[in-house]
Amino acid sequence: MPPSVALKPLPFAEAVAFFDQRAANLVPSDRWTDLWQEEHAVGFTVARSVGYDILGDIRDALREAIGKGETFESFAKRLRPVLQEKGWWGRVQRADGEVVQLGSMRRLRTIFDMNVRVSYSAGAWERAQRTKRALPYILYVGILDGRIRPVHESWHGTCLPIDHEWWDTHWCPCGWRCRCQNRQVTRLEAQRIGITQRPPSGPPRRWFNPNTGETIEVPHGIDPGFGYNVGKAALEGKARGDAAKVMADKMAATPPQVAAVPVPPQILGDLSAEFARWLDDVDYSRGDMRVVGALPAKVLDFLATPAIGRRPESGAIVITDHAVKHIMRQSKGALRPSIDTMRRLPELMARPAAILWDRDKRNLVWVIELQDDRGTRLIVDVDRLERTRDVRGKRQAIRTNVVVSGQLVNVQALRDARRYELVDGRL
Repeated sequence: MPPSVALKPLPFAEAVAFFDQRAANLVPSDRWTDLWQEEHAVGFTVARSVGYDILGDIRDALREAIGKGETFESFAKRLRPVLQEKGWWGRVQRADGEVVQLGSMRRLRTIFDMNVRVSYSAGAWERAQRTKRALPYILYVGILDGRIRPVHESWHGTCLPIDHEWWDTHWCPCGWRCRCQNRQVTRLEAQRIGITQRPPSGPPRRWFNPNTGETIEVPHGIDPGFGYNVGKAALEGKARGDAAKVMADKMAATPPQVAAVPVPPQILGDLSAEFARWLDDVDYSRGDMRVVGALPAKVLDFLATPAIGRRPESGAIVITDHAVKHIMRQSKGALRPSIDTMRRLPELMARPAAILWDRDKRNLVWVIELQDDRGTRLIVDVDRLERTRDVRGKRQAIRTNVVVSGQLVNVQALRDARRYELVDGRL
């Protein structure tokens, strides 16, 4: 097992500031990948934290460790009794029968190691940006002790300008337990070492995320979830834009009542912007999908009533590329929403005028008000088995809630109490 991180005796102000920034947003999750890459720059999570009031305790302990330069042993000694008292320790069997590992010394070491490394990494990038006139190059330094990943060892000695795009994906850590470092050097030292003319590269691998149905390209030699520059994400505000999408994607991986927590207002615009980019480039032949919202808590309570008897496995609402194609194509005299309306779909779905239950079709209807006398009606099929393709092109079934159609309608047509039951909002 690798040794714990050796912290500097004096607080690293930039590292502390970065940790404070992300730790202000506590995000309970079931898996570490519920938050993806840049989202970790604006949100703090611990896997298997859903349903346990422990995120604040872990955050406070890490904040003290980073600020004071504590060792792992001191950190664990303070935190372990708190977690044990709250029941977040050992192996437990969940309601679905799955046995999962909660707290353990090994998990605490991983939590400590990654949070400290990422915080120092982000702080190092901020400091490098401030001092790059004097130290304009970055050197990739591996720990050549026989335990380093072979690919990371091949990157040892790579020396490139600080603003080279290679650092967008190769800013350490580049994976779990990665101990490599990025060292800032002067121009003279870079010339003495040898400036890399062509940075190392290799074919990316495709990684299938079973929670969201997306296939993601992961840079060669980098673990899934680590192919980004955490410091750059925090400084440039990229974290909000890219992470907004992933903050919605995590809804697919968490229990419905957790996913029902509203997306923060400052994220909604960014989420719509990311969705708009996907919409502009959508390929209708891939069977791709995007998360565009979540079932509100009031809707979940309604679905669980004896009269309805629906308890969806997921709280996420997704839309597929096929549904987009269907909605944007006029048929049977129905009027389609404008492209501008579709581009703002996540933002609009978070603020519907009303949510109805269609007694005939047994699905949900999102009613979105527009400026004229027509509203957009979006049909959400609850707990539907949707198929997508994994990294090998194999069809995968994911049970989720799907936007299956959408059209412009006169709101008066939705006031038929015999067919539609008002769940939330008003018409």
